[in-house]
Amino acid sequence: MRNYLVASDLSGRSDHALARAAALARGDDDARITLLHVIDEAGPASAEAEDRLRAQAARVVPAGVALRCVTLPGDPDETILRLARETGAALILMGVPRPRRFLQGLAGTTAERVLTAAAWPVAVVRHPADRPWHRILLALAEDRSALPVARALDRLGLVRGADMTVLHATHLPSPPTLRTGGLSSVSLQRLDNEAMAHLELRLRRRLRPALKAAGHLHYALRHGAVPTALARMQREDRFDLLVTGARVQGALRRLILGSTSAEMIRNAEIDLICVPVGPLRKPAL
Repeated sequence: MRNYLVASDLSGRSDHALARAAALARGDDDARITLLHVIDEAGPASAEAEDRLRAQAARVVPAGVALRCVTLPGDPDETILRLARETGAALILMGVPRPRRFLQGLAGTTAERVLTAAAWPVAVVRHPADRPWHRILLALAEDRSALPVARALDRLGLVRGADMTVLHATHLPSPPTLRTGGLSSVSLQRLDNEAMAHLELRLRRRLRPALKAAGHLHYALRHGAVPTALARMQREDRFDLLVTGARVQGALRRLILGSTSAEMIRNAEIDLICVPVGPLRKPAL
């Protein structure tokens, strides 16, 4: 059974996440939605929260979709992660984080803390589910983490028939930034083209098993930092979904360090899925 865990703060923001889960589960007899609201000191009392959660489910989820409503007390991100483990969640879905006061912002939003600790893919849903996730931008590193991210997307049923663009931002210096060493600009551009073509070939070979069911598959290699490349791609084209890997970090690192994935949550203009890829390994001495 494929279980979608939707974390609701009872706001309109989480309506979008619930509607997307319903769209993914619709027509799948093996799919089920678990709609969770975590009760904290600042939120409504338990009975009121349960009533509002059931009302949200009735308003957003169409008949025929298997759904269970759950209200639990506790810390939001810890409770979400615990229930994801207990239910074997295929995907955790959350709405866009609400604006935070400065001191709260130092510890990150609930969505940021969940995605940096989760062992499951996490979706942050910004838009109504009035169109499928068809045009997908897949932002990947050129290392062993790329294939698990693509496979996770395939297991969610999102690859088949999709129009997919694989984006890789490389730290290779672009021709204008190189010292020529006597080489002409034409020679530098040729060398750059060869290096980028080699990178693309390696990505294609690595990802072919997981992305072979895509309807259309494009590769876009860009020089520079990932956030810059993503912003440019979103300006140049219209995508429904951005997918990337997220390094799983310890609690202290989550509190004091930012991440590319957290930056994407704040700045992405489209729906986002982050797939955990494990911690970075230290090189052998």
